[in-house]
Amino acid sequence: MDGKEIFDEVMKSHKLKEILGLTESDEVNEAYDTQSQSKEITIIRNIIEGQIRHTSEDSIFTSIKRLYDL
Repeated sequence: MDGKEIFDEVMKSHKLKEILGLTESDEVNEAYDTQSQSKEITIIRNIIEGQIRHTSEDSIFTSIKRLYDL
């Protein structure tokens, strides 16, 4: 699976819909190659991209912390 396929599968997740406050019948209208207004979606994308590029977990976490000033 490539990053886009993984992202698309995650977007179908019932748990993700719950986290985003959507109902089961709602669809998550996000694309892998576009900017999202949702922090959760951006973090998911960063983790997927980091794993595909074999980036260390520490670097992925540091990048996420920097993005959101955590």
